[in-house]
Amino acid sequence: MTLGPTTIFECPKCDNLLSIESLYTSNTFEAELFSDGKFIAICDPEFPKITKCSKCNEIFWIDKAKQVGKYRIGDKIDERWANAQKANFLNVYEYNQALECSIFNTDYKELFFRQRILWGFNDRVRSGEPMFIRDSDKSLYHENIHKLLEILDSKDLNQKILAAELNRNLGNFEKCMEILESTNDPKLTWLIHAFEKECKLKNENVFKFPDDH
Repeated sequence: MTLGPTTIFECPKCDNLLSIESLYTSNTFEAELFSDGKFIAICDPEFPKITKCSKCNEIFWIDKAKQVGKYRIGDKIDERWANAQKANFLNVYEYNQALECSIFNTDYKELFFRQRILWGFNDRVRSGEPMFIRDSDKSLYHENIHKLLEILDSKDLNQKILAAELNRNLGNFEKCMEILESTNDPKLTWLIHAFEKECKLKNENVFKFPDDH
């Protein structure tokens, strides 16, 4: 993995500066794939597409913000650039806040937000932490799953697999397997077997696919 230039951009609501890194090269060595569709690779990290300003709490799309400049490692830069806030990922509550503020205006963007709310809850499981921290977490988690199921396209294979996963998360194990088996794709045999194993265990939580798939 080789880092590319760092971009400095300005919050669209205030004068706060934020920064985001980029990559020149990456690789998927020791990457992990999870049942919720999240792909984690240390040498191929994801960077935020939407973030929150630490100064004014504005949530905004990074590609819509004004770019102030770029610099590479070793460049002499302005002190303000050096102290710029690193663009962070939103948490589950902030993604939900963005939905309520109608930042999205297409089904694709709603899918983006709702999948990341799902990933946010599942990241807690991946880290060995309780999935639900606040009293309202369980209802938010289940409401998000039901909303996701409403907008998924059954003709899209990846979204069809996600629908199976969401049914498993709700404890609908038979429905999960019914959806997967309807794909009729021999290339997915390994995936169906992995889901079948977890369904037999009555596991509703996210799981990691075997490394040898």
